Amino acid sequence: MMQSKARRLAAAILAGGKATRYGGMPKGLLPLPDGATMMDKALAAVRAIEPEETIISANDPALYSRFGLTVVQDLRSGAGPLGGIEAALAYFAGRDVGVIFLPCDMPGACGEMVARLAEAYDPLNAPLVAARRGAFFWEPLCAIAHNALLPKVSAALDAGQRGVCELWLELGAAAVNFDDASIFHNINAPADMAAWRGSEVPECGGRSDCS
Repeated sequence: MMQSKARRLAAAILAGGKATRYGGMPKGLLPLPDGATMMDKALAAVRAIEPEETIISANDPALYSRFGLTVVQDLRSGAGPLGGIEAALAYFAGRDVGVIFLPCDMPGACGEMVARLAEAYDPLNAPLVAARRGAFFWEPLCAIAHNALLPKVSAALDAGQRGVCELWLELGAAAVNFDDASIFHNINAPADMAAWRGSEVPECGGRSDCS
């Protein structure tokens, strides 16, 4: 999918979590049954739409240096995924691009899913789009946000807000609906990986932080 100048896109893989339920092991480096890491899968998904540049949002650049991409650290500590989103938007400041966000711990994410988000994104009419399962369950870390939204993200963080889904709803995110919950199977703990390896993917997709 080639992008037009009116729909310029970049990408950021969110990999800044502490992975406490995985013993602190970086989830992006976990191997999958086919030998690829979860970071490899995420990068392949976003590269399907040929972004201008792809970065990794993580707080230990050395961990992801092997991928040969710019690793951007959070601008503030303890801000969770929203802090990674802020840092990525700040990195692309002045570029007039929509930033595709994808977490590194969803091995079912694919190029088709990212392409559907890109098709819904419109810098003038839909500068913020996010995935949604059915009518209620949002997947706020699978989203595209224009980098002009940086001041609003930073203001929310300054006010103590940490919920990505809450902020996206406040900002009027357009929903892109998906029926296949397995796309969003989230790897938080070894049991989640075992379920994925055994194709026992929960119907809920593993994440329901906003309903």
